Order: sequence, then C-alpha cells, then structure tokens
Amino acid sequence: MRIGLSLASGTRRLTLFFMLFLEHLIARLQQDGYRFEEVPARREGLPASLPNGVILHGAHEDDPRLAYLRDQGVPFVLVGRATGVRWVAPDDHNGSVWPHDTALIAAGLRRYGFVEQASTLRDALFDLAASQPDLRPPELVAGYERTDSPPVPYPVACRPQAWSSAALAYLSDWARARRRGPRRRAARGLA
Repeated sequence: MRIGLSLASGTRRLTLFFMLFLEHLIARLQQDGYRFEEVPARREGLPASLPNGVILHGAHEDDPRLAYLRDQGVPFVLVGRATGVRWVAPDDHNGSVWPHDTALIAAGLRRYGFVEQASTLRDALFDLAASQPDLRPPELVAGYERTDSPPVPYPVACRPQAWSSAALAYLSDWARARRRGPRRRAARGLA
C-alpha cells in the first residue's frame, strides 16, 4: 500500500517538529510494509496521483483537497497548524485509545464536514463510559478492535480521569450548539 504526503500550496519549508514527525511516521509505515511518497500537486492544488491514503499538511476548511479526496474515496489524515494538530508522539502508548484525543479528533471531523464519522467516534466514547461500572471513562483503554465486550482496560490508566469526562461534556454540547444556530456557535467559537 502507498501512503502519500500532500503539502499545502505555498509551503516553502517544514518545521523541525513536522520533519521529525514525518521521519518517525515514515519509519513506522515502512516497518509495517507501507510505501511512503510525496504526492505532487496539479496546478489547481489537487493531488496529481492517488495513493491508498494521504496525509494532508496545512489543510483549511475551504481546501479543495478535502472534497476531492472525499469524492475519490481516499482516506486521509489532517496535520499541521491549520488543523490544530500540535503534537504527535509516535512511540507514546502505542496501540491505545485516549478519550480526550478522540473527542478532539471527532470535533475536527465534524468541523470539516465528516459528521457521520464524527458521530461514530462520539457514540463510541459514550459507549466506553457506559461500559464502566461507575459510568466514568478511564484515561485510556487498550486499542483492540471494538467488540460487544467492554474495552480492554489499560493497566496503568487513571480511573476515572477528569479530562476524559470533560471530553464527554464537550461532545454532549453538539446538540445544544445546533439548537442555538450558527450565529451563536460562531460567537462561542464552535462554528
């Protein structure tokens, strides 16, 4: 499988952090048998070729690459300051699910128009909380495939965890934000 990198138009150089991120990511992808390549852009900024998945650097809400890749059915990940992703630790708790990170990812998906995928993540987080005896989500769980059984506990996770619970409160506000309408959402920074 081929994984491509599509840089934002006008990118002259990458930050040291992003270069280190790419170095670790490429090494991990190659270790897992993937091929990594830069995806050249056509004149209008759209990818000139379509690998099996794309890492989009510096995407913004009106970025034509988002709709193009969505229409082509190519999965992608957004990275860079414009998307709010500030830190990735490639070797940190490999194979785990962090509810607070998942909530932020769900919010980003929703912001970029992937409402169904965002709702799937939100529902999974509420299911995680419902699977706990005290209904409070842990700091993290093992990242195994989801089944009908409760998630596999991560041995050293804090239980309960305040920021995981706060993530649920953040996600539960989606319904209220819809009722308030776009003007009030924009005023609160939720648009």
